[in-house]
Amino acid sequence: MTEEYNILPLQPRNSDPLLFWKTKRDEGQFWPLIKVVTKFQCIPATSVPCEQLFSSAGELVSEERNRLSPDNVNMLLFLNKNA
Repeated sequence: MTEEYNILPLQPRNSDPLLFWKTKRDEGQFWPLIKVVTKFQCIPATSVPCEQLFSSAGELVSEERNRLSPDNVNMLLFLNKNA
């Protein structure tokens, strides 16, 4: 199964990976790989959301707001991120 996957031609950069895996699933190919892909394909390939959260936390917890409880900081960050 791995050999079959490795000999596939490379997909163009502008192709849709979701469509590729849906086609392979419908054809009944690469079942073990499809299970892994459906589990991990949603992971972002960037650290931007994490860095934005740390930046927001740094702005929220400052000298002027040093008495905020950890629970309140968590709630404010959650609301800020999901608003």
